Amino acid sequence: MSHPSDPATCAPATIDQTSDRFQHRSTTIVLLDPTSPDGHSALSQLHDGDTVILLVVLLTGRASNALHEFAHHNDVSISEAGWIYLDQVAIGLEAAGRTIGTIAATGPDTAQTLADIAIANEADRVALPSSILRLDRRVPTRLARLAQVSVAVPEYAPHAPVG
Repeated sequence: MSHPSDPATCAPATIDQTSDRFQHRSTTIVLLDPTSPDGHSALSQLHDGDTVILLVVLLTGRASNALHEFAHHNDVSISEAGWIYLDQVAIGLEAAGRTIGTIAATGPDTAQTLADIAIANEADRVALPSSILRLDRRVPTRLARLAQVSVAVPEYAPHAPVG
């Protein structure tokens, strides 16, 4: 899968994506956190009826630490590290009748960045990993308000270490 070049890091959210705007089908955005042990927990919020799934990884902030380490050790850009990660997760979700898109995003504000993605892709729902509650407990509420979407967060695992 080929991907666009590194996104520019700037104050407004920058979205580097391989998915076109999906219309007329329910779209679920899934935020992944490659740094936390429970960073894939948002996938548990998917249902059989979720036919359009947009996997999102943030290339900035604490949740991207593992991507930065991978990029450094493998002599690739942070964007390339994000795409490699997203491709690996996407393969596991492929199923008949399901469309999987991937988005690598940067932005200074997680809730606003995800809201921008949700609005641009007319998403119905956003699934967040439980690690978001350790990183910033305000994100789910702010995201729901900003994007007017349903936000799902699996049960918080307080014993899981922060990445």
